[in-house]
Amino acid sequence: MEGDSLLDIANRYDVGLLLLMASNPGVDPFLPTPGSLLTIPMQLILPDVKREGIVINLAELRLYYFPKNSDKMYVFPIGIGRVGRETPRMTTQISQMIKNPTWTPTANIRREYREKHNIELPAVVPAGPENPLGDYAMRLAKGGGQYLIHGTNKDFGIGMRVSSGCIRMNRGMWNGCLAK
Repeated sequence: MEGDSLLDIANRYDVGLLLLMASNPGVDPFLPTPGSLLTIPMQLILPDVKREGIVINLAELRLYYFPKNSDKMYVFPIGIGRVGRETPRMTTQISQMIKNPTWTPTANIRREYREKHNIELPAVVPAGPENPLGDYAMRLAKGGGQYLIHGTNKDFGIGMRVSSGCIRMNRGMWNGCLAK
C-alpha cells in the first residue's frame, strides 16, 4: 500500500525486516517509491531437525513451530540478540509459560538505557502496553532461565538482531498460535 514502509510490509507478510531489505537492495526501507515492485521472500528450506515443538534458526531469524500430533507447521520471523548480546545456541525446554509478564531489567540493561538513551528504567515494568515483553513469554530452562521467547509492545526489531539475547516475536504471532 502506498505510504507503507518495508517494516509495514514485512509485518503484513510475516517476513523479517532484514530479509525483506536484503531481497530488495536499493529500496528505501522507510519511504519506498510508490509503485515499486518488491520481492517478498516466501520460499523456505526447512531445517533438518525432528519436526516437533519449537525450532529456532538464528541465522534465518525464524522460529518454526511444529504442533504435537499435527501435520501443520508455522513459521514466524523473530528478533534475536544484537552483537555483544547474542542469543546463544542451545537445546532446551520451556520451563514456564507466562501470560501478562512483568519485566525486571537487569542492572546492566538499566545502566545501558541510562547512559546511552538518558532513560531511567524502573526496577520492574508491570504487565501492560508499555511492557517490552508483550502479552506472553516463555522462559527457557537453559541459562538459568534468563532467556525468553516473548512478544513485544513494538514490532520494530522483528527480523533483526536488536535484543539483549531474548527471542522476540510480534504480537499477532503470539495471539494467533503460540499463546494457545
